[in-house]
Amino acid sequence: MEDRDFRIALALQGIISNLRTDAQNLRLPNPADMVAQVRESFYRASHHWRPWRNPLSLKGFADHYNAQTLESWDVPRLLVDPANRWLTEITRPGPQIITGMRGCGKTMLLRALDIHARATQRESETQEAVIQRIRNDRFVGLFVSAQRLLDLREQSLLKLEYRLTRLFVAYALQAARALMHLRDVDSTAIAPGAHTRLASAVADYLEGADDLRHSISLDDLEQRLQRIAVLTVSGDEKHLVKQAPAEVFNHLADSLRECSEVFESASIFYLLDDVSTRYLELDKIEALLSALLFQSPTCAFKFTSEWQTIELGLRSPGRNHPIRVGRDLTVFDLGEDVFKTISAAGSAGKDFITRILQLRADLHAQHPRQRDPRVILGDVPLEQVAREIASSSEAAGQKKRVYRGLSCLTSVCVGDIGDVIKLYEEILRRSGNANAYPIEDQTQSECFQEMSARRLYDLNRRATYSRNLKNHALAFAQTAHDLLVRSYRNAPKDGKSKVRLRQYSSIYVRVTAEDENSQKQQIDRLRDLIDAGVFVFAGGAPRSKTKDSDPILQFILSYRKIYGLAAFIGLADRDRFELSGDDLSRWLELDDVTAAKEILLRNQINDEVDETGALGSGQPGPESEIAIQEQPAATSPAAVQAPVRRTAPGQADLFGTVERETTPPEQKAWADKVSISIRQISENELATLPVSSTLVGLGFEDRTLASNEFLSGVLNPVTAHAIRYPVEGHSPAILNAWTKSAASVVETAYDEALAALPRLDGLALVDISGLAKPLIFKAVRSELVAKGRVLVCHASAEKHYPLQGDLEKLFAAEKSEDPVAFLESLAELLTGEDGPYKDVKLLDDTSDPSRNRALLAFASPKHERLFSLLDRREFDQIEIITPEGDPPHAKVAAYAAEFICQNYPNASVTRFGNDDLLGLVEYLDAKYLEIYGTGGANFELGLTGTKTQALAAAVLSSVRKVSQAWYLSPKRFDEKRFSSGVGSIRVYDINIPGRSC
Repeated sequence: MEDRDFRIALALQGIISNLRTDAQNLRLPNPADMVAQVRESFYRASHHWRPWRNPLSLKGFADHYNAQTLESWDVPRLLVDPANRWLTEITRPGPQIITGMRGCGKTMLLRALDIHARATQRESETQEAVIQRIRNDRFVGLFVSAQRLLDLREQSLLKLEYRLTRLFVAYALQAARALMHLRDVDSTAIAPGAHTRLASAVADYLEGADDLRHSISLDDLEQRLQRIAVLTVSGDEKHLVKQAPAEVFNHLADSLRECSEVFESASIFYLLDDVSTRYLELDKIEALLSALLFQSPTCAFKFTSEWQTIELGLRSPGRNHPIRVGRDLTVFDLGEDVFKTISAAGSAGKDFITRILQLRADLHAQHPRQRDPRVILGDVPLEQVAREIASSSEAAGQKKRVYRGLSCLTSVCVGDIGDVIKLYEEILRRSGNANAYPIEDQTQSECFQEMSARRLYDLNRRATYSRNLKNHALAFAQTAHDLLVRSYRNAPKDGKSKVRLRQYSSIYVRVTAEDENSQKQQIDRLRDLIDAGVFVFAGGAPRSKTKDSDPILQFILSYRKIYGLAAFIGLADRDRFELSGDDLSRWLELDDVTAAKEILLRNQINDEVDETGALGSGQPGPESEIAIQEQPAATSPAAVQAPVRRTAPGQADLFGTVERETTPPEQKAWADKVSISIRQISENELATLPVSSTLVGLGFEDRTLASNEFLSGVLNPVTAHAIRYPVEGHSPAILNAWTKSAASVVETAYDEALAALPRLDGLALVDISGLAKPLIFKAVRSELVAKGRVLVCHASAEKHYPLQGDLEKLFAAEKSEDPVAFLESLAELLTGEDGPYKDVKLLDDTSDPSRNRALLAFASPKHERLFSLLDRREFDQIEIITPEGDPPHAKVAAYAAEFICQNYPNASVTRFGNDDLLGLVEYLDAKYLEIYGTGGANFELGLTGTKTQALAAAVLSSVRKVSQAWYLSPKRFDEKRFSSGVGSIRVYDINIPGRSC
């Protein structure tokens, strides 16, 4: 069965479940309603991308601030484009790259060009007006996410042909859906035989796709293309595109234009989102990106990315010379434009932010009615904030109230609109149901401070395996704070002179290295700071100059102020540091806060400012010229960790984000819950069962030895398969125990078992006590799928790490209500393992890549595993299960889960005990039906918790269509800090009714 078939079956099963209700309480639907419900259920399951007529409603204020989770047809409701200048910029003919820091709105803007956004029928708009708008646009946008299709950690994508094939199929699928949307607006707008034209265009260049020519309708063609898209993503080599991209995509564009007279004069824009080093190894797709920058009168590629894309040394499609901005492509720096908009004189910046917040408020039912964000937050001048900071002692209570009001919210943005949305949502949540506005100063300021602490923690965490860039962030913040206080204390006290408070917010950098290697090293260090989001470009892309024959590279870097709130910096953009030569070189290499501060202090610039608080004209002088060079320089701004939404703990509905009435509430259908039997059995009963084989681990934990001794004394299996790890652990004693029994012992290395499980004959028992989670998942799932029954033994540990003593510093920081100290203590916990982590896929993914992705994972003291997965892969919904109770390990898991809720979009937490295996499986199944069945998303599992949780995940995946299961393998672990002692030993008999052999 295909993925779509699973979904349709679940939807129809839900309808049948409703009809099976007690006849005395059932009000039978009339036949017409029944037909409508079946039709609606079918379309919801098979056409998840199609509800463009349904109104957008935000459950959480920050829903979809990351536009990758937003449907294109909802973009017009949330997009704020000053004077329509951004859309004007990106609809220019020819290839284009839209750049800017993460969070500035690149994806939202690119989605605004998608045909589904342009074809959305607005309030009081006629269908004729929609068609006329599309015709007047003279472009048709087809949107695809690069990070969903081009994960180059997959070996299959190392060849250019496979990357090109995935993109071609994805855009062909979007072309079919574009025509279907146009048909929904006006059925007469589609040319007769449009499906035949488009099918032939794809089959002409896609090997193995001749069956597309047999499509009988657009709907049929869309289904066939989706099937091919799933195959190409899952590693299929049957379908392949071998021709040059310019030929292939021009042919597709010409054919799409022939499918409707509305499109016949339009340019086809292939919109490729998020070409980022966060997900893609861009050095390996350089050839593809260069090939896609071809010139054509009928089509063009539009990318969103950071500047690394340009700096890869991309070459023109002929591969003969480097690309040149202005000749081969255009660049629109959205990040710079957002920064300038927010930093503009007067109220322009605050008006821009207010408009963004108000659009969301209009769609969010919980937002205070008839309340403008200006009223809710109030406002104070940034000069007053700086004065309060400078005049307060370190321990003064006034400092706890300084950051508040719309000006502070606007200024802290520095181009990351996501920060603004998330911070505003948190302020609203913390205010409760208070009707007094503006919200209390201390409440607002605490939200600012806590977000700052989380960003610093995340910065420190991400630098664990590379350079620690947190110290650069702290050095800048502490220097800015010291100079602010010094300027206040040194000011004249005569009451007549105007006090000039110094508020440092940027660094002008001039790279003047004498040799190419030194220059490259400095550029790489600057890129690290930008990639980590400590600084962002604030004056355009760098330009190379020549002075006395020495190359000079110049940058304006704006400090991301969210990192400086814990040090109490001023928020106005008034003063700057300038670094070059030896000072720049030493500053980039330093990992010491004090030494870095000393260099900044030597390089402060004391320009006068105008009354608006802007530094001069806001532009560098003649020696600091900034512009976009024609030939890219070797540096780049890059990704910044985006802030995200926290939902209240509990159940999320359809991603916890958008409420869409795709079916009337009274007709909401749920499929039957999972049918599975999990029974704990006694030692005596176990001894009577005909167990033929066991799978055990030669582990190092005390409980592993105990479980093996228990089983070898009770069972007399034909074969005991023992998994050997690199660490010897208790393996001699375990092997001795099985040797004394009548079993024959077969040893298998862990890596070999992970690649190919040992064959377990007959009724098998899997002892998960000494098995790593990937083997637990694979072995239990394999037995249930093949035989419908498996026995599982689990010996619990007496003690888990971290111990109570390890947490004393953490609990002390929690009580002190110091968010920075608390998160620093959390980072210092010894979890018994070190990264970097390697992500391991445990399933063959055959899911539709165009669907949303949801992750259900488990929080644990080893929280870096989960963080690492979220760093590597983007999800539209995150469900975290954390242990119940107050044991130390449960508390640490809860802290990690809370951090995720605060820092990732659409995340929620549920507490669930580890003792109820059947209850956990049933809860996972309920979330599955909600996310996969009703929500239409791909459902993925993260094995980031306990062995029991991995067992529950394996059971679920044996009876449900799970898209992927992830395990994160550490580089090194400390066997002395896993667990100690032995608790209870439990044996479960798990079987699937009707499937057991």
